Amino acid sequence: MGEEKGNLFKITTIIALISLALIMLLNFFNIPFFVIFALVLLFVITLINIEIGIYLIAFFLPLINLNFYFSSLQVPFIDLLAGAVFFVYLVKHFLARDFKSIELPHIFSFSLFFLAVILSSIFSENIYSSLWYSLRWILFFYLVYIVLPVNVIKNEKVLKNACVAFSFSVFLIALMGIYSILTQDWLNTIVRVRPISLFGTYPIGENQNLIVETLLPGVFILLALKYWIKDLRLKRFLNILIAFVATTLLLTFSRGAWLSLFLVSLLMSIVFYKKRLIKFIVPLFLVILIITPLIFYMINIQTTYDIGTTSNKSRLLLSEIAWDGFKDSPIVGKGTGEYLNLVANNIRFRANYGDPVDSHGVMQKILVENGAIGFLTFVVFVIAIFKSFIKFLKKEEYKEFYLPLVGAALSVSIFELFNTSYYKGKLWFVIALAIVSVRLIENKKSYEK
Repeated sequence: MGEEKGNLFKITTIIALISLALIMLLNFFNIPFFVIFALVLLFVITLINIEIGIYLIAFFLPLINLNFYFSSLQVPFIDLLAGAVFFVYLVKHFLARDFKSIELPHIFSFSLFFLAVILSSIFSENIYSSLWYSLRWILFFYLVYIVLPVNVIKNEKVLKNACVAFSFSVFLIALMGIYSILTQDWLNTIVRVRPISLFGTYPIGENQNLIVETLLPGVFILLALKYWIKDLRLKRFLNILIAFVATTLLLTFSRGAWLSLFLVSLLMSIVFYKKRLIKFIVPLFLVILIITPLIFYMINIQTTYDIGTTSNKSRLLLSEIAWDGFKDSPIVGKGTGEYLNLVANNIRFRANYGDPVDSHGVMQKILVENGAIGFLTFVVFVIAIFKSFIKFLKKEEYKEFYLPLVGAALSVSIFELFNTSYYKGKLWFVIALAIVSVRLIENKKSYEK
């Protein structure tokens, strides 16, 4: 009884101190009161049940462009939310005096990559901003979007609920995409799924590729949910929902989305059907036949309209900038976060395309920023993650939920070879769900022995 009172006193004290700190921030940074109230409420709720924080992260994962400003610091809503949940997680372990139980998945390979990132920052011309970028984006994604979910999701129930929360977000994003088609000028513009503005802002960003980053893994996570659902009518509804999300994804007319969806679907089908692959080939042929008009429209967009040819030219120039930067500093790179400065200093890019943009592909970004050392250690980190997935691919009893989660992780990873969200939660949280599925299967196998 005395121990419970002591813990209650500690919790009350911590809540009071955090509330006081947030009120001081309210005055110092001019933060809206509702933000302070929401953070305190979030702290209390997640302190009681940390899993709720994971569900909130899963649901709000696409909101990378709903930003809060603290003095000169810009923080996306999802990072503020996820960072707050991670802070609560640390507080809970502090109260329990238990930090040894925190699991750090793939810590060795990540540490190699992070050391390379720090080394690049030290040799950067802008050392302080480069070090800050290393902590803010790279260490942050590992701790908040990998370590946190892997340690909190300890059973299939929590994993299922996290997938359900993310699926609700996928459904809403798909509805947003369909609504965007209905509001476009069909006669004078290229019609495709796009983000829409809500209350004067684009909460998920303005580019159709940012919709892809949610819908693409969403197709596979919805497929994974069928493992936990026994009701036949609900399974039929899920099939309809998967078809709806996949169709919306195709209507983005994103080359990376189509390529990723096709490759991962093919690989999953080979693993799933094995010698019964003919069962997959027939439906695939029918799907290709149905979407043939979309294929011709995609070819037309990429070859006839400026939007396709301009994109090709800008990406080629971005690759040239990356290659020139790599040749200038091939071992340790130009410094973490410096790619955007290289583009900003390129007169040719600014003259043709305006404001600088980040690298459309994680590999070229790492090559120029972190050099050969960073590139090799990042490849080792990624291989270590996906190598851990391979050992259960042949286990028939787990493939219905495990294989789609691995497919979700693989699909969004392939897509980030062509896009810009490589250090954001939309990639690494989905990968964490696949890592969790491996851990749950390992624990189940150990228990069965």
